[in-house]
Amino acid sequence: MDQIYCLPINSSAAQVNQKFAEIGCRLVSDFETEFEHVYAYQVRDQLNEFEYSHSKDNSIHYLSFRAEFEQSLLNDILGRVELLTDDDLGQLTQSKKAAHRLLAIELMAVKFEEKYYPLLNVLKDDSEQKVANAAKKLITTVVGSKSDWLSTYHSMIHPHDRRQFIRWLIYDYANTSDKNSFDLSTTEEILKLGLQDQDWEVRVSTIIAVARMNLIALFSLVEKVDLNISAGTLPNKKDRELINGVKRVALMILTKTQPQNVDINNIKHQRWLSLYEAVKSENINVSCYITQLVYYFSTPANLLSEEHVQPFCEGIVLKDDKFYLSNSDIELVWIPVGEYFVNHLNEEDNYIKVLQEGFFISRFPLMADESNLLTASIEGIRSFLKDLSQSNESIEIRLPNYTEWQVASRSMDVRNYPWGWGIEDDWTVRASEFGLGLFWPEIGELICEENDYFLVDKFGFKVVDYEQIQREKVEKLESSFRIVINKK
Repeated sequence: MDQIYCLPINSSAAQVNQKFAEIGCRLVSDFETEFEHVYAYQVRDQLNEFEYSHSKDNSIHYLSFRAEFEQSLLNDILGRVELLTDDDLGQLTQSKKAAHRLLAIELMAVKFEEKYYPLLNVLKDDSEQKVANAAKKLITTVVGSKSDWLSTYHSMIHPHDRRQFIRWLIYDYANTSDKNSFDLSTTEEILKLGLQDQDWEVRVSTIIAVARMNLIALFSLVEKVDLNISAGTLPNKKDRELINGVKRVALMILTKTQPQNVDINNIKHQRWLSLYEAVKSENINVSCYITQLVYYFSTPANLLSEEHVQPFCEGIVLKDDKFYLSNSDIELVWIPVGEYFVNHLNEEDNYIKVLQEGFFISRFPLMADESNLLTASIEGIRSFLKDLSQSNESIEIRLPNYTEWQVASRSMDVRNYPWGWGIEDDWTVRASEFGLGLFWPEIGELICEENDYFLVDKFGFKVVDYEQIQREKVEKLESSFRIVINKK
């Protein structure tokens, strides 16, 4: 559980919880006011005491209980930070420490009001690049002129950017205290485009946005949206039914139609009611897969994390907008700090929400050719990592752990398997010109598509292999492997 905060998602502001998990840590060393400084030590001591008393219990029940315990602490932190005045924020923006100024931006993102614009306008020219970048992002995404939203959306070529834009609209609207001040006319124009988008995920997120904003004027457009996703795109039939159900319950919400004759003992009725409640509200149950799915389609990725702004450390080379391990041709991708769904080994249906620190992982699997694949010994891999480490002493180079592999492979969605939505998806990874599954393809010649982090061949090194290494001290891997890189 090192460097991971388990967070339940039965809160209406999961993004806020993430930010304040970070804030809770920073208060110990950075936020130098007596009240918060002392309180941060209390939080840390309570967490340490809790860990000590439950250190031998690694069950899913323990993780769930720990999540509830930390949630109560985070809510307490949130309540105390709400006591901060505008003068306190102003002082933070003028602090000599970049961490303080970045913290001020995060607080403004949570407590946003138009009056903070002058402070952000100063910080966008901050001498510390990560502070300036964070301020610019907040100005563009939250504060900037609403009339620019439409042109911004038009300029987004990659569907991932359009998905995030719609989800930020949902988040902004939910966290606007005065709904009358929200520019619904411009928002409607954007959502009209979203309902007709070629990307099915954009269409799903847009339908949820229309339902939560109660935009009756878009009812007829929602009716016409095609959500008949093909089995090739979404292999699981139940998932396809759920996606279609999102549209049906959205139309019910727009017409203020309540679910009728619901039998709580009927599984189908339970699923239908869960879907209705999830589309209607951002509050979801961590143990319910249906609401996890809706959460993904309606929640934006983390925006202002310090590591998200500028992921860079000694030993990493940036070339042509790509990251490489220095003194090698190993291409890396950055997995940002954020909230992710993970499940326990052999526990497919039990998911928890974790806050994972950012890290680098190799974009392609290493030693993926046929001969090396069958003879890759653990000792050989350790020797390989040792050689890499000797030329890069400032960073840690190792195999990924179970959580890191899930986070990198699943990316920001809740796909059923690291390599896709269905178990059959790995067939395409193993397919080759010689026949299905007979040979592994060469690196970079893969049929499976990249995920949101541009990670290729998610089948590659299996987490099970890593877990077996730890438990059974096996001598050989049956597949290729990846490396993870952290700051020491």
